[in-house]
This record gives sequence, C-alpha cells and structure tokens, in this order.
Amino acid sequence: MQNDKTKLPADTFVNTSIIATIILVLLIGICSLSNNKRAKLLNQGDCFATLSNSSADAAQRIESNLVGGIHSLRIIAKVIGNSGSYDPKSVQAGLSVFETNPISNNIAVLTSDNTIIRVDGSVISAEGLMDFESEAQHDEHICEFEESVYFPDKTVIHGFIPIEMDGKVTGLLFNEFNTESAAKQWAPEMY
Repeated sequence: MQNDKTKLPADTFVNTSIIATIILVLLIGICSLSNNKRAKLLNQGDCFATLSNSSADAAQRIESNLVGGIHSLRIIAKVIGNSGSYDPKSVQAGLSVFETNPISNNIAVLTSDNTIIRVDGSVISAEGLMDFESEAQHDEHICEFEESVYFPDKTVIHGFIPIEMDGKVTGLLFNEFNTESAAKQWAPEMY
C-alpha cells in the first residue's frame, strides 16, 4: 500500500508536468505566429511605402524630362519654320541640335505633302504611318500608340509640335516616346 500512495503523487507530478509542457508549447507557438504575422504586416507596409515613394519620384523625373523635351521641340520647330524651307539638309541641321533623351530619342518632321524628313536627312513617305491633315487638326498633341518611323517593329507614342511658315502650319515636328526605354530608364529605385 505504501507503494500505491507514493506512486500517486509521482503520477500526478508527471501528468501535471506533461500538461504544463503542452500548454507552454502551445503558448510559445501562438506567440511566435502572432509575432511573425505582425512582423510581416509591418514589413509589407514599409515595402509599400518605399514603392510608393520611388514610383512618385520616377513619375516626377519622367514628367520633368517630357516638359523639358517639349520646350526644346518648340524651339526647334520655330528654327525650322524661320528657315522657310523643308530642304532635307536644313531640316537635318535643325533636328541635329535636339539633345536626345532615353524616351524621346527619335525626332522627325511631317510635311504637308505627307513626307517625313528624319534626323539623318532621309526622306520617307508617311503613307500608312501617319497623315498630316488629321494630325494638324489637333495642334500640339500626343497621340496613342503607333508604329515607329525609325523602327517598324516598335510601337511608340508620337508627340507633335506645329511648324509655322508665313503664319500657317505647313509641317509638324514630332518625336517618338519609346515606352520600353522609359520603363528601363526610370524604374523605381526601391532599395
């Protein structure tokens, strides 16, 4: 009998220890999961804030570049208009002063007879690419995606600036915005 009485407290101690260990393991697991979830949420919030700030910065740099490019194009359009001629050599001289940038690196002139004078002085037909009459109706504008006049397999966005000679629009200076280059040049800097 003595053995049964001494065995009873030992069994109770073992059972209590096992239950306490299980409860302790469960509490540690719950706390660990809770802390992991909280750390993940904090980390996600920080990443989203960093991405948002970097994207806003990239958008501001793109906008500044585009605005500066438009001012340059207006000046070149006036220079070409003041020359009074669409002679390919004089147009080439005017276009060659344009400082290229990563997203609007190709410029050209669309004349009223639907020819395109490119920056290298070459002249090509605008048929199938663009039409002077329809583009001239919109004054200074940016059009939707179109085929590049420099790289037929590329899709670009054209920005048009009117060229005036003797008070009337006789040509359009345009540049090509290469969206692939823009994405590579101004990707948000997150880290």
